[in-house]
Amino acid sequence: VKEWVDFKLQNEGMDELTYGIIYQNASDNVSKAIMVVNIPMIAAFVFLMSFVRRRFYFDSLIFVFHFFSLYIFSWIMLDWVDSLIDFLFGEEESLVAAIVFTLFTFLIPLFYAILGMKKFLDIKWYWAIPAGIAVMVAVGLANMIYRFIIFVVTYWVT
Repeated sequence: VKEWVDFKLQNEGMDELTYGIIYQNASDNVSKAIMVVNIPMIAAFVFLMSFVRRRFYFDSLIFVFHFFSLYIFSWIMLDWVDSLIDFLFGEEESLVAAIVFTLFTFLIPLFYAILGMKKFLDIKWYWAIPAGIAVMVAVGLANMIYRFIIFVVTYWVT
């Protein structure tokens, strides 16, 4: 990645600060445009997991919309709760802040994924737990692919 950016800087005759600003602006626009790709990627994974029980991709898409709404909401709430903790405790790097970060970014979505997969697929708990973990892994992988797509498209556009 560093070599690509250096090559781009040499060809365009820009410094890193100028290119960083241009890249950030273009990246914001590209990420808004391709956010639509993220949910269908995760839904495809859930569809493959639930193919025996649910034959239609549309069912998986609805489940993922629900899950992704909670996932995004937990990140939004994290920002608000983090500001509240900083205000109450006066420290940015505290044990309470670390616990809240873990709770809102991993545990709440994981619990929802486990409960959602149990309800969505109508399966036993011992199958719902790995399925919920798999949904969280799918979200992580989809986000990495999504960020790579943003990088490639933004690099190509700028």
